[in-house]
Amino acid sequence: MTGQSRSSHHVASTLVRAVLAAILCGGMIYAASAYSAAAAIVTEVSGTTTPPLIVHQEVALGTSIVLRPGAHLSLLHYASCSIVTLNGGKATVTADGVDANLGNVESSAPGPCPKVHKIAHQGPGPLGGVVVTRGAPTPPIDVAPDALIVLSGDGFSNASSADVLDVNGNPVGGAVAFKGQSFKLDDALPVRRAYVLRISFKGRSDTVELPFSISARNSGGLVVLQLD
Repeated sequence: MTGQSRSSHHVASTLVRAVLAAILCGGMIYAASAYSAAAAIVTEVSGTTTPPLIVHQEVALGTSIVLRPGAHLSLLHYASCSIVTLNGGKATVTADGVDANLGNVESSAPGPCPKVHKIAHQGPGPLGGVVVTRGAPTPPIDVAPDALIVLSGDGFSNASSADVLDVNGNPVGGAVAFKGQSFKLDDALPVRRAYVLRISFKGRSDTVELPFSISARNSGGLVVLQLD
C-alpha cells in the first residue's frame, strides 16, 4: 500500500469511527433523556384534570395540567423536593418547580427528596431474561424501613405482586401488599442486610429482581422505580 493509500485509508477509518461515535452518543443521549423526563409525581388528586392523573403517576417536565372547578392536586417536585397543592386553574411542571397562579396554590411545603432508580432491561421480550439497574448500585439500593416504593413506567403497568428474598433466593416474610402501583416493605425485616426485591407480572413468568438493603439510619422517604 502506498503512502497516499495508507493516508486515505486512515482518514476513512477515522471518519467511520467518528460517525459511529456520534451515533452511539446520540443513542445514549436519547436514552438518558427518555429516562430523565419525569419531573414530579402525583401524591393526591381528586376531581377532573387534563390530562387525567392518578395517585403516584409521574409527570414529565414541561407538562401543562388543567384542573377543572373543584379539582385538587398535590405534586411532589423531584428537583426542589417540595409538595405543591393546587385548587383548580392551570399548572406547568418546570425544572425549578410547579408554576401556577398564586390564587390556585393552596400550599407549598417541603417534601421528601425522592430516590429515583431507572431500571434497564435486555433480551428480546419486554423484560427479557436479564434485568439490571443503570449504574447498578454497589452496595444495593438503600431503602428506609418505612419508605414508600412506587413502581413507575410502562414496564410496570402489569405488575401484580412483589416478594422479598434473601441473598440465597429464599423468601423472607410474606408477599408485599400493593396499593395501586405502590407498596411498603415489612417493617419487621432486619436492617443492614442484603435483600432482593422480586416483582412479578400478570400473565408472565419472568420477573424483575432488584437488590436492596434496609438502612437503620434513615426514616420515611420515597423510592421511585422506573421501568419503561
